[in-house]
Amino acid sequence: MSRTLSTEQGRDKMHVLRGTSAEMHSKLADCSLDFVYIDGDHTLKGCLMDLMFWYDKVADGGLICGDDFEDRGDKAYAATHVKSVVLAMANLIGAKVRDVGARQFGFIKPAGPTPEQLAAKVLNTLRSSKKIPDLTDADIDAAESAMRELKLIY
Repeated sequence: MSRTLSTEQGRDKMHVLRGTSAEMHSKLADCSLDFVYIDGDHTLKGCLMDLMFWYDKVADGGLICGDDFEDRGDKAYAATHVKSVVLAMANLIGAKVRDVGARQFGFIKPAGPTPEQLAAKVLNTLRSSKKIPDLTDADIDAAESAMRELKLIY
């Protein structure tokens, strides 16, 4: 990334925002990004919040990417549910997720639903899935509570 920033092609076209999605998303106008790369919280709650915060910031036809595209339990940390959240959301919006290797993902954002229309549907999809490793009701409840605080579900 630092090499890209220093090139003529990358200069003034790429900006790195360091901070949480909650802190950074309000600094940008809706539909102002062609590309976002999310390196965020890997929990179900955190991943869903990251996607909801950035979804409207990306223009229709833009690219939403991120890392740690996997689901796994971990004794030292909270379970990772990035893959399940991304796939559930992509399925609802009709996007095809590309697994580009090294646990990286990307999908093209179609025109369509807003975060307010998506959050509850993603949670319902995850709640009804019985095949996600290490997914607990507490994980879903925490994500649902966060979406209510953000006024994305009522």
